[in-house]
Amino acid sequence: MNRRLLMLLLTSLIALSAFGGSANRDALLTSEGTLFTIESLPRPGSMDRTLELTVASPGDELTRTTVPATLAGSHGRPALAYDARSETLFVFWQKTLGPGAVELLFCSWKDGDWSAPTSIDSAAFRVRYNLRIAVTNKITDVAGEAPVLRDGLTVHAIWWEQRGSGELARYAMLPIEDGAVEGMVVRDLLDFLPPNQDDRDAELIPSAVMRHPAIFEAADRAGIEVVFGDWTKNTVNRIVLTPVANGGRIRVPIGHKPIRVPAPALRAAT
Repeated sequence: MNRRLLMLLLTSLIALSAFGGSANRDALLTSEGTLFTIESLPRPGSMDRTLELTVASPGDELTRTTVPATLAGSHGRPALAYDARSETLFVFWQKTLGPGAVELLFCSWKDGDWSAPTSIDSAAFRVRYNLRIAVTNKITDVAGEAPVLRDGLTVHAIWWEQRGSGELARYAMLPIEDGAVEGMVVRDLLDFLPPNQDDRDAELIPSAVMRHPAIFEAADRAGIEVVFGDWTKNTVNRIVLTPVANGGRIRVPIGHKPIRVPAPALRAAT
């Protein structure tokens, strides 16, 4: 990695730390050495914000582009994911609709071209944050006598949501066909837990832990692992989700191995 690219990476990491790793900036470094940085910036002369993508390639070439879907309105909290096979960058973010209401949006960038945006969730009177995405390249097809893995690109999105009835972690599966989303599924992550889950944990779990769901791609890129909190039962859970098809379109993923994660210990400052 050349010095300029290394400095860009360090600058991005410092900026992410300054933002608490959250709000209006995200960065991603590919295995080929390309650094993607996306940032929510104020539009001159307006209260609105746009998303600006910077691409730093190993050859010292810098490319900057505005996400076209963010040219109107106020947009923020972007999250990035990258698929090396198709050389496609995916962007997941939110658009402010009004006080206490945001719309979740998704699009992709490939060879300098942006896809049309896809609206993931736009229900009113809900606040969503801590957006994260991951990519898988395999689908479990159960049409035959035994399940088999076949190629198939899927983007997985998670976030934390506050609504009038409480708080919870949410999940969206976005199968990608010819660069477009086909057959999106949106669910509460609690739906993948068994109904007979144990009672509440006695030890209080910090709200900062509960409100930060995490997502990880499996090594074989056939599924994802998600760690998320259950606000109603004061628990943190870990589950593996696998995209599944029955000879045709991908359907609701199968959840495997729901495991309760021990609550982080609360220690008094010394």
